[in-house]
Amino acid sequence: DLDAGAQKQSSEQTVQAVTLGSYIEQQFGWRDQLFVTGAVRRDENSSFGADFGAAIYPKATVSWVAADNSAARWLNNLRLRGAFGESGQQPDVNAAFTYVAPVTATILGGGVPAVTFGAFGGRLGNTKLKPERSREVELGFDFTTLKSRISLQTTYYDKRTRDAIVQRDLAPSQTAGLNIFDNV
Repeated sequence: DLDAGAQKQSSEQTVQAVTLGSYIEQQFGWRDQLFVTGAVRRDENSSFGADFGAAIYPKATVSWVAADNSAARWLNNLRLRGAFGESGQQPDVNAAFTYVAPVTATILGGGVPAVTFGAFGGRLGNTKLKPERSREVELGFDFTTLKSRISLQTTYYDKRTRDAIVQRDLAPSQTAGLNIFDNV
């Protein structure tokens, strides 16, 4: 039988993502001693859930030159600095959408058309899905002494992530064994 070895299947996949972002930044300097920068970024993305609007990410930096080429023998330069910022990771393109995929079931030797939820890995959409957010803080100083022969740079850095995007299993009684992307 020649047709026994052939499988007749076809599939098609379209992935489209749209991102709209805006960014504004302002820098100030005072007497070449104090430097301040502030910025805000606003992102809208088609991967976000329908119940979530736009993501807003702030940023701020400050640097103060306490001593520069000081006449003091033990202190040549001293700079104090700090920074704060947030960033985000958008969800997968179809993570927020529930969609169906066509399938053909073989029942008693015949093909019966049907549909299933979530074609890619068996996922349902999550209308409350948000971007994964990271908040970073950096504090430090730069110190130079003994006619610029010795330098010390020290930095403290802390990063915290919230609303991490994970793929979570749901009870089979709710979703027939499918899973969902969710923020934790």
